[in-house]
Amino acid sequence: MPRVLTLDQLRNGRICQRTLRKFKELFGESVEVTEKLAEKHAMDFSFDNGGEYLLTPTGRRQYYTQSNTIKLRFVCGHRYFHDLFNMEHIYPLTTATTLEALTFFDRQGMNPEARAEVRNKLDAMERRVQKLIDKRNKRLRRLNRKQDKELAKLWARIYISEKPQ
Repeated sequence: MPRVLTLDQLRNGRICQRTLRKFKELFGESVEVTEKLAEKHAMDFSFDNGGEYLLTPTGRRQYYTQSNTIKLRFVCGHRYFHDLFNMEHIYPLTTATTLEALTFFDRQGMNPEARAEVRNKLDAMERRVQKLIDKRNKRLRRLNRKQDKELAKLWARIYISEKPQ
């Protein structure tokens, strides 16, 4: 049986002003919660906050237990999550390496043509690294959207199943 979520419930649930404005913009004063609707708006709202403030203590335990399982499955199942920290630090490192190399070559009295050739090679390396980072980030965004949709559906399923407080 569907269940309604109101703007007043959100206000009473200590939900942030940005979320309140977004809810009102999308749904007005209230909306009938469904899994499909939650999935559609997974990227618009934090369902972890919804779990914290809008579910009963029993529902909250159920949500966090199952959401942790979902999150763990994504982290363990997708190698891109493991490389995220490393990828965020590779590009600044390559940029610093390029500057260090050029400074070193300038001190050695490298002629302008040779310096330009080295600069071109280092720039090409930076472009390749940036392309790899962009590709990895795109995959991570796609995986995060998929995870957020699962979390939204989980929240909706629990919210609908609970009796109104």
